[in-house]
Amino acid sequence: MIEPPDGQSLQQKSTNGWAIAAFVLALLGGILLSVIFAIVALTQIRRRGQRGYDLAIAALALSAVWVALLVAVFGYAATRTR
Repeated sequence: MIEPPDGQSLQQKSTNGWAIAAFVLALLGGILLSVIFAIVALTQIRRRGQRGYDLAIAALALSAVWVALLVAVFGYAATRTR
C-alpha cells in the first residue's frame, strides 16, 4: 500500500451511525431522540475522529425548528380558543 505524505492510511473514515440516526429522526420530527442521538454522535465523532459532524449539527438545528413550529402552533391555538 502506498502511504500518503502525511503518514495517514488511505482508508476513508466512516460516518458515525448516531449522526445519521439523529438526522433521520430530526427530519421525521422525533425531537427528543434526535437531540440525544446528536449529542452522542458529537461525543463519539470527537473521540474517534469519524465523519458526521455536520449531520449531527443539522439534526440539532432541525430539532430546534420543530420546537419553534410546535410552540408557534400551540401558541396560536391557545389564542384562538379564547
